[in-house]
Parts: sequence; C-alpha cells; structure tokens
Amino acid sequence: MKLYQLGKGVCNYYINNVNGNEDTSHEMVQRKLTRNIHLSYKVSDALYIYGHLHIKTKGNMIVSIKNHHSFLDTGFQKDLGEYERLNRLLKIS
Repeated sequence: MKLYQLGKGVCNYYINNVNGNEDTSHEMVQRKLTRNIHLSYKVSDALYIYGHLHIKTKGNMIVSIKNHHSFLDTGFQKDLGEYERLNRLLKIS
C-alpha cells in the first residue's frame, strides 16, 4: 500500500495534538495517517474525517490535519476488522 506523504508541519501537529503519540516517529505518523484515511469518512476528494481528526489532502500528500477536540459524538464508527487488517499490512503496533 502506498503511503501518503506528509506536508510541512503535519508530523509535528500529530505528535503534539493526538493523544498517545508524543514519541511517535515520522514514519509511524505517516503509516497511521494513511490507515486513518482508509478508515475515514470521505467528505470530498481532499477532506477526510476520522473521528475528531480532519485530514486534508492534495493528491498523495497530507497537507494539513486538525484535531477538533470536542465532547460531541461525531457518529464515527471505526471498522475494527479493517483497522486490524490495515495495522498488520502497514506494520503498526
């Protein structure tokens, strides 16, 4: 599976604003965001929503992400079977 490339600042934002990822490497952030795009709700060709995380792309590049901290239920339900399959495929522990 081809990994999305990370635009300027995306890795830093992910590490600093997504819980439990303080020590995550650049390559692992790239793998996790690629997985999240495949599991997300696709709003348009350039916008994906994975829970509270909004991911904007341009081609094969993730240009920005925004973690919308909220206690509101987004209605997003992760496909756990596909999540585990992608974790194995992308070697995410």
